[in-house]
Amino acid sequence: MGHDTVADDVKTVTLIPSNCPSWVKDCTAYVTVHDGRLDGVSLLTNGRNAMNAVTKDLTAKYGKPTSIAPKTFKPDVGNPFSYNQPSWTLPGLRVTYDVVFNLEDDTDTERASSKVGMVRIMTEAEYLRRKAKEKEPVKSKL
Repeated sequence: MGHDTVADDVKTVTLIPSNCPSWVKDCTAYVTVHDGRLDGVSLLTNGRNAMNAVTKDLTAKYGKPTSIAPKTFKPDVGNPFSYNQPSWTLPGLRVTYDVVFNLEDDTDTERASSKVGMVRIMTEAEYLRRKAKEKEPVKSKL
């Protein structure tokens, strides 16, 4: 999700500083609306530097993560680093936290930045729609 291109069902919301966690990049939230209902919120984070604060805040709000995936990030320059990627599965709600996130529009690239991460909070219905979209075959351009 680049700053310049946002899907039709996603609206950009600017948070006022007093309601913006320090780890939210540009105090911007991306809200997903489906059939007139709020189905999700995505927040870009300040990447690896915000990892501890984001995990602490999400754990305080949603409890202990239901799963933690060990990950390794290999930057173009510098040393690789390992981190844990937590997620929460709650009744009717999914929360995912990507410590590092690929901002590139080109989905074929593995390039990501350790300076950007993403938190997604979504209804179960939105989570299932996203999963179904991921399974759709990619249409080739002629």
